[in-house]
Amino acid sequence: MKAITEEMIKIFHINELGFDMMGYKFKRQGDLSFHHLLIPRRLGGPETIDNGAILRQKTSHDYLHVIEKYDPEIFYAITSELIDENILRRIEYNNLKQIHDLLLYFEREHDRDTYKNGNYIIRPEYITTRIPILEEDKRRRWLILVLVNLSTKKWHFIRLMTFIKKGYQ
Repeated sequence: MKAITEEMIKIFHINELGFDMMGYKFKRQGDLSFHHLLIPRRLGGPETIDNGAILRQKTSHDYLHVIEKYDPEIFYAITSELIDENILRRIEYNNLKQIHDLLLYFEREHDRDTYKNGNYIIRPEYITTRIPILEEDKRRRWLILVLVNLSTKKWHFIRLMTFIKKGYQ
């Protein structure tokens, strides 16, 4: 892991929180990665605290790049929230709520979009590994999970109901 990533994990208390800057849970610190915010890597963007966010590679990081490709407006809105967190040097509830709402909107608009090979662009883990934000969102989130699972013809109601009933404070 890069030194800048480790430093940002400490600054933002990511390990203590148990989720990244977009609200995605992780088990190991090694699952986290640096995401360029202001100037992308392809344009020579520096790896500095001011130009970065800490995201879970296999979920929020990959998902954010999917969103960038399919809906740039939502991508820029999420990036704006990440920049706000970066400026404050802490993860704020209001930013997480905005990101959560933007992700829900993207999922409603693109729940049937597929790649050329027929796979859906929204993978189940993009939804199931997020922390729930509010009680009312948990119900909407469950409905989206059911839609994703219906589209892949896999049913996991017991696991989904357990996840919803558990809740997070």
